[in-house]
Amino acid sequence: MVGLHILVLGGTRFIGRACVAEFVERGAQVTLVSRRALPRHPNLRQHTMSREDYLLRPCKQSYDYVIDFISYDERSLVDSLNNIRFKTYLFISSAWVPSLWGGSDSSEMRSTIQISDAFPNKVSLDYVSGKWRAELAAVNW
Repeated sequence: MVGLHILVLGGTRFIGRACVAEFVERGAQVTLVSRRALPRHPNLRQHTMSREDYLLRPCKQSYDYVIDFISYDERSLVDSLNNIRFKTYLFISSAWVPSLWGGSDSSEMRSTIQISDAFPNKVSLDYVSGKWRAELAAVNW
């Protein structure tokens, strides 16, 4: 991974944190954008801010990979796709829940979604609906 430039959006918790640690240990130059910071590393450049604030900055850097753990709706994803220069963009999403439509194939994408009693509150419903719209935007982009 030596010589690769990787931008990670989010990535300070769970699998993102492990990915960042692995990338820097393998020699990649990693830029992290998150509201939280990780321990310092010579190969890690950190911007402790929101993705929206980061996208407002003039960006001259081009990345081999962008790994996006935090797009939470269609606009946040499309803003990143349109404002970051990259070769490969990987969007990690947690919204695919086959029980929402009775599906069982993880490659299946639906153009509509029917929300059921699977969501006990509006926050959960809004989160999953936003993630689902971001996934559709990624597929359509």
